Amino acid sequence: MRRSSSDERFSLSAPVSAPDRHLARVGRGHLGRNLDRKQERIERLEWDQTPVTDLSRTIQERLDSLEALYQSHLEALCRSNLNDRFELLDKLDGLVGIRQLSTLNLNGRVTPHSSSTPATGIDRSLPVPVLNEADLPIDRSVALLVDSAELEQDEMKVGARWFERDGHLFFHLNVSQLRSVFVLVDRKSVSDALAASVLTTIEPSFTNMDTKGFVTVSINGEPLISNSSGRDNPDLTRQLATRFGDWQVQTRDPKHVFVTYDLGIITGTIFLSLLVLLAGAIATLTLHRALRLAEQRVSFVNRVSHELKTPLTNILLNADLAADGADARGRQRLARVQEETRRLARLIDNVLAFSRRDSTPLPATAPLALRSLVEEVAETFAPSLKRRGVEIVVKGGETTHALADADSLRQILGNLL
Repeated sequence: MRRSSSDERFSLSAPVSAPDRHLARVGRGHLGRNLDRKQERIERLEWDQTPVTDLSRTIQERLDSLEALYQSHLEALCRSNLNDRFELLDKLDGLVGIRQLSTLNLNGRVTPHSSSTPATGIDRSLPVPVLNEADLPIDRSVALLVDSAELEQDEMKVGARWFERDGHLFFHLNVSQLRSVFVLVDRKSVSDALAASVLTTIEPSFTNMDTKGFVTVSINGEPLISNSSGRDNPDLTRQLATRFGDWQVQTRDPKHVFVTYDLGIITGTIFLSLLVLLAGAIATLTLHRALRLAEQRVSFVNRVSHELKTPLTNILLNADLAADGADARGRQRLARVQEETRRLARLIDNVLAFSRRDSTPLPATAPLALRSLVEEVAETFAPSLKRRGVEIVVKGGETTHALADADSLRQILGNLL
């Protein structure tokens, strides 16, 4: 294979002993499993694989032509003037995958030629073909033992041959009765070049291929081109004949999954769902009824509290009028009535404020002088506390201010007293 843009100079030979082409079909038919009493049945769908067959034939023909062309270039290399170093290096660098070229004659003389340039150096670990280990060059340690009969040229041994030894792939050609040439080929480099050329050939038709199945072309287990993102096991594998890698065209059939459930589980699930819905409906009705009852109670408290404020106001008014014409003892008792009436009024105000707290905005706050407000509340409660033998005294706080609502603060202090 030459590194050239010309397609005719970029190919490989057909194998001398190609492996038989065969088809391996796996995993066809119906599959099923039982998981938690749920059954899945996977049914394979039939589809026309004619486009895949044509694709496989195209790839095989391309591989055959590339291998044949590559072998023809190797034969031309072996028959060239190997004594001209510069011409030899130019030809070695012009071919893909040439690691080493060696000549061997019948008297055991071996001449290894490396494809490496002086800048990259020579790989001295590569095997060198020899008739005897004693003939191995002094700077080499790995020998490829060759039978002298393989070097004798007759009508049966004129052609080229490929063979593999200890993981190394060799091309061998007897160019004359006195000289044989052995070429060590890097299988990976040639395989990559093959893949690039084949991909260029099949990519347009592969992209436009009308098929319902999933198709993958792979080399040595690695996908070259595929219309599927998954790496599931293929249903059909087509092996392609080549010595430079394991080429396969794999197809995976489209499948439809049928899921069935146990009738008892379905019935139980439906019954449980209905039971949950019924419980939810009952809970919702109960909640709505409780909310309506709470609203009615709050409304009733509001109405009662509001109605009570009117008679309390009348009681206070009449108590004030009665106090004007009463003696000292009478005014004292009327003052107690007034005090309790005001206390009852404050309690009613507390009830109303509590019932309106969710719907009424918070009272506005303003800076207050705490001393004067406390003295005002203390003066109101002073008579009641004095009758109990308690004297209330307010101390300090002449300059203390707070950000609060005056009425709310009076109510809090009154509750405390």
